[in-house]
Amino acid sequence: MHPGNKGYLMRLLPFCLSAFILAGCGTQKEEIEYTTGVWDEDSLGYHRVVIENKSRADAVYVDVPWRRRDNEPWNKAVILTGSDPEKVIDNIICLSSDNEKGRFIFQPVYGPGKYYLYYLPAKMKGRSNYPTVTYPPPRQTADNAWIELHNLNDSAHVRSLPVAQATVIQSRNKFNSFFPMEITASEEEVNRLLGKYPAKTFLLFPEERSHPIRMKEYLPLRWIEEGPFGPVEGEARRGEFFTFQVGLYCIGEDIDNLEILFSDLKTGRKKTVIHHDSISSFNTSGIDWDGKIIAKKLSIPKNRIQPMWFGFMIPENTKARKISGHMVIKAGGHEAETLKINIKILKDTIANHGDDNPYLMSRMRWLDSRLALDNEVTDPFIPVEKENRSLKILGRQIDIGTNGLPSRYLTYFNSSNTAIRDNPENVLASPVTFDIYRANGSKIFFVSEEPAFEKDGSGKYNWETKNVSSSLEMKTEGSLEFDGFAQIRISVMATEDIDLSDIRLSMHVRKKFAPYFMGLGLRGGQRPYYISWKWDRMKHQEGAWIGDVNGGLQFSLRDDNYERPLNTNFYREKPLIMPEAWFNKGKGGINISSGEHATDIYCYSGSRSLKTGDELVFTVNFLFTPFKLIATDKQWRTRFYHRYKDLDSIKNYGANVVNVHHATEINPWINYPFLEQEKMKNYIDKAHSMGMRVKIYNTIRELSNRAPELFAIRSLGHEIFSPGPGGGFNWLQEHLADDYIPAWFVPDNRDAAIINSGMSRWHNYYIEGVNWLAENMGIDGLYLDDIAFDRTTMKRLRKVLDRNRDSALIDLHSANQYNVRDGYTNSANLYMEHFPYVDRLWFGEYFDPDLPPDFWLIEMSGIPFGLMGEMLQDGGNQYKGLVYGMTSRAPWSGDPRNIWDVFDEFGMTGSEFIGYWSEDCPVTTGYRNAPATVYLKDNKVMIAIASWYDENKELWLNIDWSKIGMNRNESVLRAPYIRNFQAEKIYSPWERIPLEAGKGVVLIIED
Repeated sequence: MHPGNKGYLMRLLPFCLSAFILAGCGTQKEEIEYTTGVWDEDSLGYHRVVIENKSRADAVYVDVPWRRRDNEPWNKAVILTGSDPEKVIDNIICLSSDNEKGRFIFQPVYGPGKYYLYYLPAKMKGRSNYPTVTYPPPRQTADNAWIELHNLNDSAHVRSLPVAQATVIQSRNKFNSFFPMEITASEEEVNRLLGKYPAKTFLLFPEERSHPIRMKEYLPLRWIEEGPFGPVEGEARRGEFFTFQVGLYCIGEDIDNLEILFSDLKTGRKKTVIHHDSISSFNTSGIDWDGKIIAKKLSIPKNRIQPMWFGFMIPENTKARKISGHMVIKAGGHEAETLKINIKILKDTIANHGDDNPYLMSRMRWLDSRLALDNEVTDPFIPVEKENRSLKILGRQIDIGTNGLPSRYLTYFNSSNTAIRDNPENVLASPVTFDIYRANGSKIFFVSEEPAFEKDGSGKYNWETKNVSSSLEMKTEGSLEFDGFAQIRISVMATEDIDLSDIRLSMHVRKKFAPYFMGLGLRGGQRPYYISWKWDRMKHQEGAWIGDVNGGLQFSLRDDNYERPLNTNFYREKPLIMPEAWFNKGKGGINISSGEHATDIYCYSGSRSLKTGDELVFTVNFLFTPFKLIATDKQWRTRFYHRYKDLDSIKNYGANVVNVHHATEINPWINYPFLEQEKMKNYIDKAHSMGMRVKIYNTIRELSNRAPELFAIRSLGHEIFSPGPGGGFNWLQEHLADDYIPAWFVPDNRDAAIINSGMSRWHNYYIEGVNWLAENMGIDGLYLDDIAFDRTTMKRLRKVLDRNRDSALIDLHSANQYNVRDGYTNSANLYMEHFPYVDRLWFGEYFDPDLPPDFWLIEMSGIPFGLMGEMLQDGGNQYKGLVYGMTSRAPWSGDPRNIWDVFDEFGMTGSEFIGYWSEDCPVTTGYRNAPATVYLKDNKVMIAIASWYDENKELWLNIDWSKIGMNRNESVLRAPYIRNFQAEKIYSPWERIPLEAGKGVVLIIED
């Protein structure tokens, strides 16, 4: 199993053969104890060998059987000290070093006693949260005079040296320990074991669930001692999901197709307790994130170990007894191997199937969960209603044409997105079409069937239609869900050979509903007159949003091969897969131009030739915006405190919702909030007793190395963790070795995470985990730090929170992803499919507050999508934020209490929020970059004005007094005192209002 010993001598002993030296020094009996110890790991690393020296000699030999798994230990330095770790002993010579052992001569400067050999000292540099850790190479530190004094270049003298004994191998703590599953067997031990099974293709090693199999390249010494083909044994309580693992060591040749079979598990009287079909084999089958059954082909290279995890549910109503059966593992045409299974069922019944204790690994079954995977409606949405070809959802109506594409999109939202009107407006100037052109440019006309509709739960309708021409058959399959998401899949099949000049999707948006644009490499804001875009794999761009506050649509071009890319600094590690039909070898693209009455969007794919039977698949996803009304009263009343702190101080601060980040006492490990249950429950219970709510940081992007399931998940290959170069913090390199992407690291608690893949069964686990947190910890929602999952998972997330907690909250943070690392995507575009289920936005780092008002509206505020937000970068700009109903977030990005005081003084609850973007806004300034937003009540008005200018201005306010219900001649404009914001002042309606550059003013008009 070992790749051959790599012994070498230091350059200072060029003529001294290590075998000759070691033969003279004799062999040492290996009696090693594995414990933990205390020292400075930053300077010395996390591992050391305790050496007992009984000699008073000035040079001694020691044989260190460290049984290491890391790559090239001979290229890594060691540090020797006595009892004082700060005093390094320089006189040490490495005779040879390999994975099995190291051989050293050193000077015991403190005489008889204990010496400590630190064998993985490391250096950390780079960003604190994304460190680079390296292991310095060995170098000569021994003094030449000492070497000459003891004739250490004389092999005969070396053979006569006294021998010290390595007695203990220590790790800095239990979490960093290699014992027992990373203590490697020697090459000789492995060969001796294999010699006992000369005819076997593979060996099987059952292993306790408390000792997850960690290594794939080395057999652990534990398996040598216990031997292969033992029975699967364990104890389980009634109601428990019992898990176990088996390690398969592939000997003779690669295994390409592993088959695993189980018998029923029966009592001694042959009564079946566990049916064989109910036993889960997580490495070969399961249920994917979207509810589909998956079968996985398990292939194992020669000389590699494959951990395999299994589990079954113990019935709660069974008796305490023993059950037995067997499992059979087949590998191609090779001889099958059988393992006995003997499980003792205890009389106790365990709660929650064992899920309250993550170390029982019962949560492995969460990987195959279908929890909340349904098409039922969540608040505030309504069921999808169908009338002929019209589908009605909250505030919108989408009509489907005979081609299966939207023919009309009606919006009922008012221009402020605060109310639903009786009279809708059509966002589209004409129906959406999918047009195909012959090589000569002539359009192909189809005969279309009437779409056939089918209801799929209260929240979804599917439809299908066929379109036929003399040369092509086109099938359109579509669906619309209650939130405004539509997916349309168009398959085009050639019934004869044909040359085409283009296949394109055409959309025409009415001028009124096309003032703003976001995507295709453009920041959100005013739509340019003309846009020409081409596909680029290094850019996370596949569509765009176009619209206004009360009516718009996002379109995304995809196909059946779509896989969600990585995001947030890691896009380039897993970028977009180009949709073959749309991309068409680089010929495809998007052109957008402005006409007199509409903006025309052409998603073209370019010329191609099709042979009879060739099929192309074009998928387009639509999001019809806004998704819901903005919840203004919730925005004014819900006051976040984004830091874990004493609850009394938070309440005194004025906040009523606590966001508990990771790296805190009750939530220490990123995206694994399950290991401090008592502390978390006590904190949340106290908050509830004080009328406060608690949300926690928990998302999917990376996973803490503290997750007990980490190695079980690694056994699934790249299904859940992305492949990568390795590196990062010490623990990752020392225990995972390679094939991962290091992610966020917290220096204070040494929490080191690795990157998840785009979509996987981990999303099922995540949903079950949030459900458990809501049921058992009482969390009131989640703080999502970017999102690495799709809208299906987001829907499920919303449902499990709403079904467990009243008034659950989800807020979404994102750093601006318009940069080269993230493929120049827009955070609002990227996460738009999640917006229906979010309560608040917090966008975010690198969202420049000096960018113009239209950028704030489209990319930061959330208002065109039915959301409201808070500011982060540089604490935001309070003047500009008030134009959009936004404050900074306490205490992370500023102190919003001065604005909270204004809200309370004015009485914001029940006010009508009328932004400058609304056609109903009763106040204007005459300056495009000094907009005014109105908060209207029955007897008073608050006006928020902000300047995006670099110079001071004086404003003459245009006020529609009839709209605000007040008399100009009897009114004054009062600028109330606001701490750290403005001084108090009174203005008459005829007076100009001074406006400082980059600042603003709040005015109140009262009867």
